[in-house]
Amino acid sequence: MKTKLGAFLVFSLFCIIIPQKSFSQITFNFGPTIGATLPIGKLGGGVDDFYNLDKYGSKIGVNFGAVGKLKFPFLVNVQGFINYNVSSRSGDIYSGTVELDRNIFMLGLGPEVGFPIPATNLRPYAGVDFIMSIFSGKVSFNNVAEDLNGEHNFSKDTRLGMGFKAGVELKLTNFTLDLNAKYSILNLFKKEFVSDTSRISNYINLNDDADPAYTPGSVLHPVGDKRIISAFQFNVSIIYKVSI
Repeated sequence: MKTKLGAFLVFSLFCIIIPQKSFSQITFNFGPTIGATLPIGKLGGGVDDFYNLDKYGSKIGVNFGAVGKLKFPFLVNVQGFINYNVSSRSGDIYSGTVELDRNIFMLGLGPEVGFPIPATNLRPYAGVDFIMSIFSGKVSFNNVAEDLNGEHNFSKDTRLGMGFKAGVELKLTNFTLDLNAKYSILNLFKKEFVSDTSRISNYINLNDDADPAYTPGSVLHPVGDKRIISAFQFNVSIIYKVSI
């Protein structure tokens, strides 16, 4: 009886100690991030492309936010981020001007795989993010067309997508410097077209799906194809270890 009781106590102690030891090796890292956002394909283009509804007309902008990493005692970590992207531009259209401000608020979460380099403070990594993006901003048409002139707010459209990234961490004395590059398709899982009888609706709604009433040459139904919204981001983060 004593032998069975002793074996049970040893087994119970083993089950308690092992999870606590593993849990003690889990760390949470958090810090600010800043970088540049380069629009790709339909998200880019010039003011004339935006006016013709061929592209969204965004230029290279800045992004800032915060990043958090839950690090486990093996190669795979969980990384999440909050990111706000700002892009502004203006240009001439015929006898008038267009001022375009486009903002994208992004929330992301996904796995990250890293491979520490022995005898160094470097840790290269790669990862995948599942991203929710909220598009907003405004456009001002000045002396362009009677049915467009004025300042108009973009509708707040939400899209779901994915990002693919690669980077490297440099562990320093008090913090970790994180450099990474990411390619994201922001509307991979959801596209939508908002039908309206007004011309301005085509500009203030994201309208990344094809217009079912598309008519070549029409100013009311000019969007004939689905539009992929993608971007490159280059970011620098300063990450601090947080006790949990």
